[in-house]
Amino acid sequence: EDEEAFYGVINEHRRLLKMISPKVTNSVLDDIVDTCMEVAYAVSPLGAGGGGYLLVVLKDNITLQHFKEFVSKKFPWIKSPVKKPDMYFYP
Repeated sequence: EDEEAFYGVINEHRRLLKMISPKVTNSVLDDIVDTCMEVAYAVSPLGAGGGGYLLVVLKDNITLQHFKEFVSKKFPWIKSPVKKPDMYFYP
């Protein structure tokens, strides 16, 4: 229950960013975010100024290795798409 609320806040953050400024995203980033939602509970861009990160909260059955393979397969044109995560959280 608390986790679902947390995921909702992250996804709402993304929606509000797009509402505030259309420059926050573009069709390529939207496609990446939408595709990552296949294996994630929540995804939102972070950062500013033409660069940044995606905050991705993976579904329980998705390992970091699985996510790396997923992103590499879906987006082979992205160089070094998944760096080591900054934080792990296991409920």
